[in-house]
Amino acid sequence: MRIAFYAPLKPPDHPRPSGDRLLARLFIKALERAGHHVEVASRLRSFEGAGDAAAQRSLRRDGEREAARLIDAYAARGAPDLWFSYHLYHKAPDWIGPEVCRAFDLPYLVAEASVSPREADGPWRTGHRRAIHCIRRARGMIALHPRDVECAAPHLDAGAALLELKPFLEPWPAAPPPRDAAAVAAVAMMRPGDKERSWAELAEIVSLIETRDWRLEVVGDGAARARVEAMLAKAAGDRARFHGRLEGAALADVLRRCRILLWPGVNEALGMACLEAQGLGLAVVAGRNGGLARVVPHGLGGLLYAPGDVRQAAAWLDYLLRRPAVAARLGRGARERVAACHSLDAASEELRRFIERLCAKSC
Repeated sequence: MRIAFYAPLKPPDHPRPSGDRLLARLFIKALERAGHHVEVASRLRSFEGAGDAAAQRSLRRDGEREAARLIDAYAARGAPDLWFSYHLYHKAPDWIGPEVCRAFDLPYLVAEASVSPREADGPWRTGHRRAIHCIRRARGMIALHPRDVECAAPHLDAGAALLELKPFLEPWPAAPPPRDAAAVAAVAMMRPGDKERSWAELAEIVSLIETRDWRLEVVGDGAARARVEAMLAKAAGDRARFHGRLEGAALADVLRRCRILLWPGVNEALGMACLEAQGLGLAVVAGRNGGLARVVPHGLGGLLYAPGDVRQAAAWLDYLLRRPAVAARLGRGARERVAACHSLDAASEELRRFIERLCAKSC
């Protein structure tokens, strides 16, 4: 099947790494592994983060022009068999997919489509209404977070299909892990907002660690990098080592040297960095936020603390630093669970069956 793939928030080949970009790439790999031919239909970003109505109107016009361009192009060379839109929500609505699907009567499939009820009358109300319109137009929805099942799925048409899919990863290449029981990793973008608040909480946590023998391996970059690194340098002193932006093998090399990953995850939706770390055998200390609690089962893949409870977080971290055997056991359990429950192969097979049912029902 020929599938047109579109990610309105961030295209899969965007230069800046993030969990959104990672999952977009993973969805493409999973669909291809299921036997489909996937083409990125558009790289137009509809994201508007400031609540600027004029900017949103401009992006809507861009999306409408892009939809018209694609309709003309598909009319000339042939339309795809299915449209797949990944991660649309009020700040990044899909202005393209429903129009293209209407023009060619294509099945419209959405993944990680989110609706935030509190935004119904806010500065992104137009995008909020559009997200709901897209979900109602969809013949199928893939949800990776229980919150989307609760808030977005009720907007589906009565005949639409729903797949609840666990976040998933491509397995890292096997390598002997040269663990340092005193090494703690922290990996995330350094941008204003929830990410910067998470880094601030992390700095407070490490300032409370009582164990003397530890160090912090920091991976991340972004607009708030100078502020984040200053906070961490003040909290951790010369124990903090800053690597900047790392991806792929370079990131894996840093993580393999560590025994623990620490991440507060303020308002974290999915927690892909925590999932990646567990896939490499790290124990995780994380905030008990919605996304992280789903991928880090307490006592199995790591230890969770109540959101904002920095003293409990520091106590868990001290506990694992002083008991490397416990951290190693959690890390082994984490790796086994990721391989069993969050694999690319398993996700690919679920997607294959779901799309087959969707198309059989639609045709």
